[in-house]
Amino acid sequence: MDFRMKKFLPILLALFLFLPGPVFAQSVVDVSVTNGLDDVNHHLTPIHVFSTGFGFVQAGDFASNQYDWESGIRFLNIPIDQGGTISSAFLKLQAQGFWGTGWKTLVKGQDVDTACAVSDHTLCYDAVARTSNTVVWNPTVWTADVVYTSPDLVLIIQEIIDRPGWVSGNDLGLFWTDGQGAGWQTQKALRGDSFEGTGAPPELIITWIPIPPVTPTSIFEGWIAFVGNGLAILIVAFVCGIFLWLVKAPPLMMLICGWLSLLLLFTLGIISPAIVLIALVAFIGAIFFKIVLGTGESA
Repeated sequence: MDFRMKKFLPILLALFLFLPGPVFAQSVVDVSVTNGLDDVNHHLTPIHVFSTGFGFVQAGDFASNQYDWESGIRFLNIPIDQGGTISSAFLKLQAQGFWGTGWKTLVKGQDVDTACAVSDHTLCYDAVARTSNTVVWNPTVWTADVVYTSPDLVLIIQEIIDRPGWVSGNDLGLFWTDGQGAGWQTQKALRGDSFEGTGAPPELIITWIPIPPVTPTSIFEGWIAFVGNGLAILIVAFVCGIFLWLVKAPPLMMLICGWLSLLLLFTLGIISPAIVLIALVAFIGAIFFKIVLGTGESA
């Protein structure tokens, strides 16, 4: 095998083995409650009591005549596409007060396409379906004015986003509920600020990855999209390498050919910007080794 080819093959292998597959940027959605009617309370006395405008959200058993406290929280206009991949999701509450110790609370979601107004007690709060996924949130400390973050709610949010009727811009609802069990148990309750409180209102932070668009305009593009970026780079590098080896082109021509090929693939949407940058570094490395080691080649 010609010495030129012996040097070029390891570079091809490096490109194929170490370049990553498709890279899709994560997006972060950070929303807070912006209306006092979107964070409300419900408890038993033992009859149902529903309230808004108290300036707090609460979960737990407060007293033998006020128990099973839970709060409904609605976040408006969530810009996440249906079927997007949820990487993480966290509810943040600013502590206002507590009773007892060893608190047990749960977080659930509204299992609907777009969350209804939790201030509508009859038609929404009591009647709305709740997600099959539930997350346990048992804080060990709850200091006033400190903002606390829930465990990851990724399964709850993913369940809602995966609904066939979900579209970007829909509203999303959560419930923060008593985790001790139905009925009066013992005094264990947590209270956080609401929109009408003096502190920060409830906040939801979601990190997600959009579904990559697959819109091939030719058989070639569709095939490349299927087999992945690594093979696309390998083919481009191999074709360029064979051509340049046959014509014994100078190093600058190798760089230009490879870089323009990658730009073409990037323009067609076949590879991501990160791969273009990594490949550029690899090509520059190839040029360096060709210049440094290329002298004294045998024919």
